[in-house]
Amino acid sequence: MKHLVFLFAFIIFAANAKADYFQIAVKYTCDKANDTLSLKYVGAWNSEGDKLIQELGPDDWDPWTLYVENKDDGFMHATTAERTCTLSSGAYQITVRPSPEIWTAQGECGGQFSAWARIKKDTNILFRSSFEEWCHGSYPVIREVRIHGSKSVVEIEQVSDDEFYKD
Repeated sequence: MKHLVFLFAFIIFAANAKADYFQIAVKYTCDKANDTLSLKYVGAWNSEGDKLIQELGPDDWDPWTLYVENKDDGFMHATTAERTCTLSSGAYQITVRPSPEIWTAQGECGGQFSAWARIKKDTNILFRSSFEEWCHGSYPVIREVRIHGSKSVVEIEQVSDDEFYKD
C-alpha cells in the first residue's frame, strides 16, 4: 500500500513539474529620423519569452531560426541575417549569426547558445562580438550596440549576466 501511495504522489507531482526556460532574440532598428542604428540583445523567461519570440518582426531574430541542419553530419550550421542601414555618415552593413556557429545538443555546452553581430562601414569593422560569452563563466552581457550617424562611434551597453537573466 505504501508503494501505491508513493507511486500516486510521484505521478501527481511529476505531471505538474515544469522546467523554466529563457528565450533570447536580437532586435535591429535603423531609425533614419533619429540618425541611429541599434542592435538589442533581449531575453525573457517562460511565457514572457514565448511572447517575445512570437512578436519578433522581420528585422528581429531568434537565434534558433538562424540554424539549418546539415543532412550529411546531423549538426546544425549557422546561417546569416544581413541588413544595411543608411545614416547621415554613410551605409552600415549589419550581420547577425548564432553562436556557436556549429551546434549540437550533445556538444560541450548542450542547448546553450547566444548570437554575435558585426557592424561594418565600408571596409572598416566597427563592432564584432558575441552578445554574451558562450557557455563558460560569468561575463557581462551586451544588451545594446548603438551608432549615431553624426558621430559614427559605437556605443555598447553591458549588464552583468545576473542582471540579464533575472526574473
